[in-house]
Amino acid sequence: MSTAQSEDTTYILSHRSKQAVEHERLNRQHNLIQQTFLNNQLIHPTIALSSLQGGIADVACGTGIWLEEMAHALSHLHTQANPKDEQGVKSSVNPMPRFVGFDMNAAAFPENPAAGIQLVQHDCTEPFDARYLGQFDLVNMRGLAYAVTEEKFARVLENVSYLLKPGGYLQWTESEISLFKFFPETPDLLESRKVIDNERRARGLVPYLPHFMLQSALSLKGENENQVLDILHFNLRPGGFCQDHVNTEVNLQFSEILAESVNLFLQSAFMRMEQQDNQTQNVIAEENEAHQGQLDQLQRLKSSVSEVLAVESVKMGGIFPHLVAQKNA
Repeated sequence: MSTAQSEDTTYILSHRSKQAVEHERLNRQHNLIQQTFLNNQLIHPTIALSSLQGGIADVACGTGIWLEEMAHALSHLHTQANPKDEQGVKSSVNPMPRFVGFDMNAAAFPENPAAGIQLVQHDCTEPFDARYLGQFDLVNMRGLAYAVTEEKFARVLENVSYLLKPGGYLQWTESEISLFKFFPETPDLLESRKVIDNERRARGLVPYLPHFMLQSALSLKGENENQVLDILHFNLRPGGFCQDHVNTEVNLQFSEILAESVNLFLQSAFMRMEQQDNQTQNVIAEENEAHQGQLDQLQRLKSSVSEVLAVESVKMGGIFPHLVAQKNA
């Protein structure tokens, strides 16, 4: 499958995937995720930083910001573990791990990645190069739910599992649009959630992430039909205005990110309907009129949601599925 095909027919935000504004949104989203439902953590507490001696990978790495922050955190740990000797030379007892990011959209990669970070263009629905197999103590995976069809997602998880060393960890985080919350709820916002849900079904995306994540991780089998991954942690973590301990300003910023996501999803649905309209020929007048009515209704919904969110009369939060698993020896 080519990159162009996968982005055009599956990725729900493909119309922004090569734009600087989308890359900036990804970075803001990362920062706010850390501050809200991950409690400023890069990895779950079940994964000890000291156990990450070999390689660390980020699948669907976007701009590489998670890897950059992991490299910074581990460099501090590395400095503490490897003090300078009397001649001022660091010992090499605990070398820094290898950092590799994979993403099909190389346009998001920075021109000059941070030192020690390698960014590789790769479609994770396809097998990874043999040189990366079994090389990583930790693989981070986040935000693939709106880029990969349900049919191919199981293949992604299998491919990612081959990256892990025995005993290595998978950390997997997604967002689930049906678990976005509006305070207060409005008819148009509730309708927008239905439209987005229909849009991802039309694109063959996973219909409900929490069930899919658990089922796919538990059903992944090795050559001897042994379970490949042991689930160490799974929960639905509240973010934004679904929790109390984060300060109001951060929650407002998180609310803006979720609102922007809603608008982008509606725009994606509108663009797909327009493309269908342009590709359809010789339709009878009744069908054409009905299709135009759907476009008009979607345009009205987009405008209404934008107006409500622009004046910040509605706050948003959400519940986000988060899974940590370990590869069996």
